[in-house]
Amino acid sequence: MAKAFKVIGSIIAMLVILFIIAIIITALMFNPNRYHQQIEQWVYHKTQHPLTIQGKMKWSYFPWIGIEIPKVTLGNPTGFKGPALANIQNLKIKVKLLPLFSGKVEIDDIGIQNAIIHLIINQNYQPNWQFSIKAKTAQINAAPSSKKSSSHLLPIHGFSIRNLTIENSAIHFINQPNNTAWNILKFNFTINNFDNNKEFPLLMAFNFDQGESQHNAFQNQLSAHATVNLLTQHVDVSEFAINTVILRPELPKIPLSAKGKISLDMHQENLSLNKLALTFANMKLNGSARLTHFLSVPHFQLNLASEKTDIENFVKTLQNKDYITGTLTMKTTLTAQGASTHQIETSLTGNGSIAIDNGTVKGIDIEGLLQQAIALIHKQPQPTPAQNKNETPFFKISANYMIENGILRNNDLLFQGQKIRANGMGSVDLVNNEIDYQLDAQYSQSQQNTEPDFSLPILITGKTNHPKIVPDFPAIAKKYLKQQIKDFINNKSKDIGKTLENLFR
Repeated sequence: MAKAFKVIGSIIAMLVILFIIAIIITALMFNPNRYHQQIEQWVYHKTQHPLTIQGKMKWSYFPWIGIEIPKVTLGNPTGFKGPALANIQNLKIKVKLLPLFSGKVEIDDIGIQNAIIHLIINQNYQPNWQFSIKAKTAQINAAPSSKKSSSHLLPIHGFSIRNLTIENSAIHFINQPNNTAWNILKFNFTINNFDNNKEFPLLMAFNFDQGESQHNAFQNQLSAHATVNLLTQHVDVSEFAINTVILRPELPKIPLSAKGKISLDMHQENLSLNKLALTFANMKLNGSARLTHFLSVPHFQLNLASEKTDIENFVKTLQNKDYITGTLTMKTTLTAQGASTHQIETSLTGNGSIAIDNGTVKGIDIEGLLQQAIALIHKQPQPTPAQNKNETPFFKISANYMIENGILRNNDLLFQGQKIRANGMGSVDLVNNEIDYQLDAQYSQSQQNTEPDFSLPILITGKTNHPKIVPDFPAIAKKYLKQQIKDFINNKSKDIGKTLENLFR
């Protein structure tokens, strides 16, 4: 028996050697560059996308089936205008040979260098990256048949990639019906030890912009551990970390970092971010986010809350201005849709609340304005303005707000200071960065006063980054005239009363 096994083993070894020799002979005799035209025709027949190979292909056969193709272009299907779907400067792939005989696809390496990808949605809302593989999909999804298949292809029982790298590439997205576009530049991507439905690490770095100088640009670095199910087109990211720098024309850059979990369903175009921990400038937020229909007209939903943020540093980072101090607490729920910044801003809807404790409003001395108004009404000399005091301290500022189509509205603003209390209402145009707001400031010389000594309406208008803050003089005049009439009536009433008393004596 042992001798029989030895003979069988020798035969198998000899067959393997003959197989290797056959591969070597084939490698020496076969020149793939003679078959450019046949390969291009085969790809077009299978995908309806024209393929052009300009460079010289290189092959390897054992222990890996490998191919390297420089300067390859994959064009658009019929009905698309614009640049080709893909221009790849260099493409290489290596697949392990022997596992193929058992229905396993084990890819050692996929490398893509200097690729330029154009994703286009045409006027008929058709994507150029959709391949004509309906017949193949039908075979995969068909129910098992009792009859033997006439196909000689082995079923695939496994699929894995040891290493995939994309280097110095770009992705350009063009939505022709919406006339919008965005770009991913300097795209670098690496995954290791990918296996279907098993967790693997990935690294990504890229710049993002909307192709116009007046819009913001983003520099991003991302690391994550993900699980991909190729059958259901579902991706789960158990943990991710992203670091971003937002570059803004004529404004300071903003650092942004985030951690959390991601669930991506490509078939349903649904992306969910859960257990989101976000740092925006110096503000730390927690919440969740959702993105749907991201390949057509994206819909956004965001829930965020933050506590104990130094608002002075936050405003300086965002607007390069210094007009408020204090500790910020906020929460908000926002929804929007659109493929451009303008569309997102004009569709922004939601609600929220905000509170700022123990701070100072810079640029206005509300107490001084009230003292001047009191002196004006009572025809007293104007008080001497306090030197170097152009600010108003407060204990608390709070407000609830609603947002509809990019317009924020509020009617319950409360400002509480030592001698000042103010109520406010108005709107902020988030699209055009304009504010239209009115405060009713009340002044009490003593904190024990239950009724204010005087109230002053204040108007806040103009651009949000440089608002104009002035007293509402027409309202002051109206209030002054009203008081004068009231005093006149009171005085005349007393005179009439005395006259009547004299008549009946």
